[in-house]
Amino acid sequence: MKRIKNLKHLKEEKKNLQLRRKELEDQLQNDWQEVKSMLHIKNLTKAIARSMLDKKTSSYISDNSILESTLSFGAALAANRFAKKAGKKFKSIFKKS
Repeated sequence: MKRIKNLKHLKEEKKNLQLRRKELEDQLQNDWQEVKSMLHIKNLTKAIARSMLDKKTSSYISDNSILESTLSFGAALAANRFAKKAGKKFKSIFKKS
């Protein structure tokens, strides 16, 4: 820390510290909002992944059409993979913080 020699230096240092405090408070607020939104999306992603995992393949096979069952099964697999990738992305974001 700099040595303060007179009143002018003291006022400059006080002004710099107040500016730094404001910047840090703004950054903290932005980070907090980002964390809250990530947690909301993360919870949503987990719920989707759970619902995909809870469904069994037999429910897809019982459909009338083989094409419909194949497409719905493929869509479920794609959604499951997307949810897993999204989960990995969220983990990497939290590790960076």
